[in-house]
Amino acid sequence: MSNNKDSMNMADLTAALNEEDRAGLVNDLKNKLQNLAGEHSDVLENLTPIVRKRVEVLREIQNQYDEMEAKFFEERAALEAKYQKLYQPLYTKRY
Repeated sequence: MSNNKDSMNMADLTAALNEEDRAGLVNDLKNKLQNLAGEHSDVLENLTPIVRKRVEVLREIQNQYDEMEAKFFEERAALEAKYQKLYQPLYTKRY
C-alpha cells in the first residue's frame, strides 16, 4: 500500500513541475548517478581491456545522447513559452 501512496505523491510532484524543472531534475539525477558510477571505478579496472573499451564507447554514446536530450528540453521549453504568449490573448478574451 505504501508503494501506491508513494507513486501518487511522485505523480503529483511530477505534475506540479514545469518542463524546465523536470529537465533540470533529470540532469541532476543523471549527474548523481554518474558520480556514483565514478566511485565504483574499481569494477572497470577488473574488466578485460576489450570489455572496458566497449564500456567507454557506450558511455561516450550515452553522453552524446544526454547532450541531445538536454538541447531538446531547452528547445521544447522555448517553444512552449512562445506559444504560451500567443495563447494568452485568447485566454484573456475567453475569460
